[in-house]
Amino acid sequence: MLACSPHGGDAGDEGRDSADSPDTQDTQDTQDSSEPCVDYAEILSRCEALAQPIESGAGEYYSLVDPDSQELLLALHDLIDDHQALGFNSLWGAFQSTDAREDGAVWDVYSVVSEGEEPYLYEFTVDRCGDYQGEGQCYNREHSYPSSWFDGQNPLKADLFHVRPTDGYVNNRRGNSPYGPTRKVYWTSQNGSTLGSSAACGFSGGPVFEPVDSVKGDLARGFLYVAARYRGEGLDWTGSEATSGAYLEPWAEEVMRAWHLMDPVDAREVARNQAVFEIQGNRNPFIDHPEWVCTIADF
Repeated sequence: MLACSPHGGDAGDEGRDSADSPDTQDTQDTQDSSEPCVDYAEILSRCEALAQPIESGAGEYYSLVDPDSQELLLALHDLIDDHQALGFNSLWGAFQSTDAREDGAVWDVYSVVSEGEEPYLYEFTVDRCGDYQGEGQCYNREHSYPSSWFDGQNPLKADLFHVRPTDGYVNNRRGNSPYGPTRKVYWTSQNGSTLGSSAACGFSGGPVFEPVDSVKGDLARGFLYVAARYRGEGLDWTGSEATSGAYLEPWAEEVMRAWHLMDPVDAREVARNQAVFEIQGNRNPFIDHPEWVCTIADF
């Protein structure tokens, strides 16, 4: 992969809109708007059967947490709060510990594919974004929980549990859209992620961005982490159609819970959780204990 132009700043880091380019795959309507919404009720009803405990290597980190307490979410907030905050520029170096593939390339949730070869790969440092015109040119720092929702406030701005290295153009095409199932598809990335109108029950607006199935759980657990870590701290945030402060709106909570079950924690995510812990000093409890998502009544 050729390095991007070194000038132009981090043009995609805040998820701003970008003009179309030859790499853009814009499509016509792919679904009838009269189709029913995506109902996750059946999979959510099987939460306890699907979200089984795992061996995460967390050791004694949760030793003082009572998983049967009605105040479990508050206890987790108190435990993971006040982590070692990073500066935004420190993320470039941190990504080399948290988001490196086995071959040393950048692990990008917006280009990863379940089968076959990724459409493009990035090298750390040399392929950071400067100027770019389309997909597959460079990577930047994606706030999976968009920066405008929390007004770019620290320490969430550089919290590694939701900031990831991703293709700059896909980051911009997503913009500040919530994650969710798409109905009428406006644009499709090279790995099959889609931007379109919402098919989520309870939210008919849009647009929403739907990543590929193999990373839906990863991104959902990042949202659940934010809801726990920053609970009660986002009262002055701008918010979004998916959030009110750090609290998830009901439709978005349903989507995140369902994606958590549809894409279980894997070894790569366990390793990333440990790598972030070694940098920030806190953990994502919903990676270490997927079953706790079933126990908590309200995010």
